[in-house]
Amino acid sequence: MRFSTTFAALLCLGYSLSAKSQASEPVVAFEGELESEQPSVVAADGRLASAILAAKPSSRAFLPATIFTRDAAVARQVRLKAGIEHDLQQLKKHSDPAISLVAERLEEWIADLPVTGRTAVLADARLMELQPQHNPRVETGDAVRFLPRPATVEVVGAVASHCTLEHVPQLDALEYVKKCHATSSADPDHIFVIQVDGTIQALGIALWNRSDTQYVSPGGRILVPLDRRRTGRIAPDIDQDLSRFIATQLPSP
Repeated sequence: MRFSTTFAALLCLGYSLSAKSQASEPVVAFEGELESEQPSVVAADGRLASAILAAKPSSRAFLPATIFTRDAAVARQVRLKAGIEHDLQQLKKHSDPAISLVAERLEEWIADLPVTGRTAVLADARLMELQPQHNPRVETGDAVRFLPRPATVEVVGAVASHCTLEHVPQLDALEYVKKCHATSSADPDHIFVIQVDGTIQALGIALWNRSDTQYVSPGGRILVPLDRRRTGRIAPDIDQDLSRFIATQLPSP
């Protein structure tokens, strides 16, 4: 009888510890293009790939456009946005009216963009399993949204006006910029491509530094920066900071 009582007690303790362990596992919230109807998933091994496999993104999901958000990234992005807004306020005072105008327009645009907490992620669960460095441990508050394939590319920055263009496969990034008419305040040597997965590419566009042809993914954005020769002393990091913040946003539709 003593053995039976002890065994029962140990069994109950095991169930209790198991339940507490499961309750303590971070839950990943999912939405968008999914086969599964589960709004949240516990990662079996504590890794993002296993949670994605359990959520079952559908064939309509365009994986490069996946939005993975993390609470821990929010504070960093709040500081990044505040720094950008400060720099743009300084550039609004520039003696060149063309630069001042673009800075004002960018300031208004950035002010309306949310801080998302988006963090770059591979999103293809099978590839993540093969590359553990791209398979992060999940944390409380993590969320994943699977989107359908976007159809546009957006050009922003030192252009006549921000414009959204139809995505054309195998069209060089510079060709999109030409359609949106860079202003006299634009940097003549560089542009930045922010691909839909959050990858940032600095491209040379002048004769002396011309980069190889660079395609833009559907949903990507192109930043035409202000001429750094005229803005570098005031806001030396504005191009990189803008690119990094744009990379945290939802894709161009």
